[in-house]
Amino acid sequence: MVFVERHDQLAGFATALAACEEGHGRLLAVTGPMASGKTSLLGEFVQRAAAAGFVTMQATGARAERALPLSVINQLCHELPVPESDRTLLIREAHRIAVRHSRGTLVPGQSLPTMLHNVCSALQATSRHLPVLITVDDLHHVDPLSLHCLVYLARRIRSSRILLVISTGELVEPTETHLHAELLELAADHQVVLPALTRAGIGELLTQALGTTPTAALVDACAGASGGNPLLARTLIADLKVLETLDQAGQISPGRSYLSAIRRYVERCEPRIRQVLAAAAVLDDYPHAAALALARLAEVDTAAAERALRGLERAGLLTGGRLP
Repeated sequence: MVFVERHDQLAGFATALAACEEGHGRLLAVTGPMASGKTSLLGEFVQRAAAAGFVTMQATGARAERALPLSVINQLCHELPVPESDRTLLIREAHRIAVRHSRGTLVPGQSLPTMLHNVCSALQATSRHLPVLITVDDLHHVDPLSLHCLVYLARRIRSSRILLVISTGELVEPTETHLHAELLELAADHQVVLPALTRAGIGELLTQALGTTPTAALVDACAGASGGNPLLARTLIADLKVLETLDQAGQISPGRSYLSAIRRYVERCEPRIRQVLAAAAVLDDYPHAAALALARLAEVDTAAAERALRGLERAGLLTGGRLP
């Protein structure tokens, strides 16, 4: 896959990969707005690590499994590089702990510490022969008990050949705020941030897709309508192949791909974020509407409205306080 304006992020991963091979394990966090390309970047990380001889393990948090205990740990257990009999025992133990947890405390008896010790031991043993890459996508959707386990693992890999990479986005409330924050704090010195695409990056995408150098007006229109969000930019460009280039006002007329992407994007946002976005749409003819007015219309407090506005701007769903 061709990545635009993500060379620094790939270089940062290459540095972490080399350090891991030398026995300096770490936790690496990939952060950025939703639909900024985190999942694609993690996929590229996995491919590069596999090509370098790493054992790779992957898991993904899911909105539908936020309340399912050990959902992500169960995914990782299925990929543990251990004999099948040992893997089956760990999966069964994870299932028993999940069932017990749904009825009681965060750490039921000694079962969870024992399972975590066994998983860490298996990973450490593997890493003595081959370095290990573990990726966990959409950390904000990971269930609290799995977050607890990831914190446990992250604290025990510094002197090993294990690289743990997590990705998380904005505009979605984590399942467990404190554990989510603790993981990001543990990765404070090793973060890969995905900013919005610049005008030059948008121009590069247009050139790749259309096979010709775009006009300055087209680049400006695409940058303004996407807010630099890679997903929105790519869907706009996909629509350009079947629609007229620009309307009389010098703007891109949204097509099916773009509208579908916007709909999916908004549906993934937290309810409060959607309320603020709806209020911004109502007041779209008043670009200088204060956060207080938006907060009252959205029925949220002013601080929440201001946070939502900043997140929506970074996500490309608002540009200068207005809809793109």
